[in-house]
Amino acid sequence: MADGTSDKSNVVALVLCVILGFIGAHRYYVGKIGTGVVQLLCCVFPVLVAFQLKADASGSVAVPLALLALATLGALIVWNLVDGVLILMQRFTDKEGNTLKFN
Repeated sequence: MADGTSDKSNVVALVLCVILGFIGAHRYYVGKIGTGVVQLLCCVFPVLVAFQLKADASGSVAVPLALLALATLGALIVWNLVDGVLILMQRFTDKEGNTLKFN
């Protein structure tokens, strides 16, 4: 919109962030496809590592890989919490930099 307000709702973005935030659904909703894909990958990576570690528990790479997966998952949790707070504070923007409308 012309006044710097997006046509996207912050209520919808918050619901998506809470329910499907780990796969980046709220970012897809506001048009931030690139960071949505990064959040999806950050969610999928630890799952793939867990399956790999279960299949091959005797490898010497298991501990560093598991720690990397946990760090990735932790960063994703912090990222989603920050996004949720930004949405609540009405500071989250769409891909054009417009703030989301409150409704």
